[in-house]
Amino acid sequence: FGFEIFDDNSFEQLCINFCNEKLQQLFNQETFLDEQAVYVEQGIPFEPIKFIDSEPVLKVIEAPPKGILPMLDDECKLPEGADDKFMDKIQDAHTGHPNFATDKHRKLNNKLNFEIVHYAGTVNYNASEWMVKNKDTFYQDAYTAMSNSSHALTKALFPPLDARVQIKSLSSVFRQQLSALM
Repeated sequence: FGFEIFDDNSFEQLCINFCNEKLQQLFNQETFLDEQAVYVEQGIPFEPIKFIDSEPVLKVIEAPPKGILPMLDDECKLPEGADDKFMDKIQDAHTGHPNFATDKHRKLNNKLNFEIVHYAGTVNYNASEWMVKNKDTFYQDAYTAMSNSSHALTKALFPPLDARVQIKSLSSVFRQQLSALM
């Protein structure tokens, strides 16, 4: 993906940077930790390699129930859910964590801003519109439109989905796909 730090970082950048943290952690595991374990197992002297562990950042982003993305999913399920309420909840959950910060004056400045200290640098995120983006149902809506087509071939290519299946959030689908990639 390529790690991204822009002047204005939103939901999409968090997903991209989250993926990069996961890939970096996999690289660290495969390249450093597994190799050092072999050295130890074989009694080969070596100087341990120091690297930035992405695990604390990954927990802030994905660990249920207080990870940023699971909390976003939970807030999206609430009828009264809102970006500012989501922001208050993640601030309460992660205040004091070394990889998470909000401006102490955030309620006076931009109340939806927070920072995550990633392995590649500190990124200031703006949580505005995250709930709308996370609830995006474009794929589901397009699929439903195609399955309701009057054209026989189109209708055959897009059979109706089980209406009981709950629509998944974008962050949930992204995490599932990322886990499958790992």
